Amino acid sequence: MVEEISAERYIKQLNTNLLGVINVTRALMPHFRARKAGVVVFIGSSGGIAGEPGAGAYCASKFALEAGLWSKMNGNQPGDPQKAVNMMIDVVKGEGVTEGKEMPDRLPLGRDVLGKIRERYQRHLEVCEEWEGVICSTDFEGEERGDVRTVVVGE
Repeated sequence: MVEEISAERYIKQLNTNLLGVINVTRALMPHFRARKAGVVVFIGSSGGIAGEPGAGAYCASKFALEAGLWSKMNGNQPGDPQKAVNMMIDVVKGEGVTEGKEMPDRLPLGRDVLGKIRERYQRHLEVCEEWEGVICSTDFEGEERGDVRTVVVGE
């Protein structure tokens, strides 16, 4: 599929879904600084989390900001866009069901996205479990690096 998508299509997707978001955010920042307040909410896509067959350029652009993007809701998403917007407002304001919770760096909304995230990261955790010895085998033994102490445990 990669060979079927032109470089121009990748560039268009990246210009819209990556650089467009960056440029709009950059334009907003001086206003936020002047007000000493402001919130930017990026709306991502499950395509940026787990990919979608045949949508390489789109998924690459979504993955580029790690599910922190604005995207148009086209009515094809399985969730209710109005509920999502209301939830985002509650999250930003710390109200409703989000009251008393610390705002996460990323908050997936929708059962479909939750399932994809769980599946993807479960696979990552399984790799960590199975390959831990290999993963840690390149560390300096017993030496401290930054805030982390590295200890290689033999099997």
